[in-house]
Amino acid sequence: MDGYSARFNNRKKEDGWLAPSIKQKIQCHLQVAENVHKILPITKIIVETASFDIQKIKNFQIEGEEYQQGEQLNF
Repeated sequence: MDGYSARFNNRKKEDGWLAPSIKQKIQCHLQVAENVHKILPITKIIVETASFDIQKIKNFQIEGEEYQQGEQLNF
């Protein structure tokens, strides 16, 4: 053992761990749903998650290095 291995034994994140920014986003969505439920008779909520390639949506022919030369280049 090299003396460095032991300090990394406690670095594993628990199952279901989420970054604080993601927790905040989820909590915000839940709060909005609760507020709407106070006004409207909601009986069911379906949440869909997906990843979108916004650059591909704007320019369907984009590929390779073009991703690195997007709208924010030299900003």
